[in-house]
Amino acid sequence: LVFSILGYAPVLDHWGWHVTYTSNFSQAFIEGDYGHSRHLWSLCVEEQFYLFWPFIVIFTPRRHLPRVIVCLILGAVLYRFGGSLAGLDWKQATRPLLGCVDSLGFGALLAVYWCDPDKYAKQSALLLRLSLWLGLPLLVGTQTLYALSPSPRGLTVYVALVDLSSSLFFVYLLHNAAMNKQHLFGRLLALSPVRYVGKISYGIYLYHFFLIDVLWSLSTRLNVQIPTGWPYFLVHVAATILVAAVSWHVIEKPINNLKNRIPY
Repeated sequence: LVFSILGYAPVLDHWGWHVTYTSNFSQAFIEGDYGHSRHLWSLCVEEQFYLFWPFIVIFTPRRHLPRVIVCLILGAVLYRFGGSLAGLDWKQATRPLLGCVDSLGFGALLAVYWCDPDKYAKQSALLLRLSLWLGLPLLVGTQTLYALSPSPRGLTVYVALVDLSSSLFFVYLLHNAAMNKQHLFGRLLALSPVRYVGKISYGIYLYHFFLIDVLWSLSTRLNVQIPTGWPYFLVHVAATILVAAVSWHVIEKPINNLKNRIPY
């Protein structure tokens, strides 16, 4: 809304896609200039997941839910692999919900295992072993393959597996951060500054790309030259954290507090 009022063309020209949280599809399959609003596609994926996921949980028998999640994970990999072979480009293969549901699916699978740890003890242990001993080598391997061989075949493998490998490895990190307070990653995320950054991270992601235009516009109007490279990066990071912090305290936190009026 703010950028529409300011007349920012990449938002105005695609207003309908933005307000319906479907710009991931328009960016993938319809040509257009999304400027510094193009990162919003991932938020569209999240909202679409939030719409259909409760129905999967409600209408799937509890004992079959892990199998359904695994099928969704494999379906995402097959979509990216088959789509890449069929000629889909990077955006078309990775920005629709089906191309991202493996990352979301691993989080869902971990949540199911956490809800009944005794019942899923073996499955949870297997998932953690796979996440470390398969996820990390697969992540390093896909990145190395793409760096050394950016051929069509290498690109197909990269598109199919890079999100799978990174999300699989993050299962290991996330589980240990949440369940093992002595784990290095858990201790790191427990630090107060890191927790605060995590609290305002939605705003950091939302605003960071827009601030590229804002900073350059301000520097032009104030006749202040921001050096490129590391100095600009540090200024950009500081401005993003500041704007996200203000947004959290002025906009997001008051809205979140409204939930206290709703009985659960």
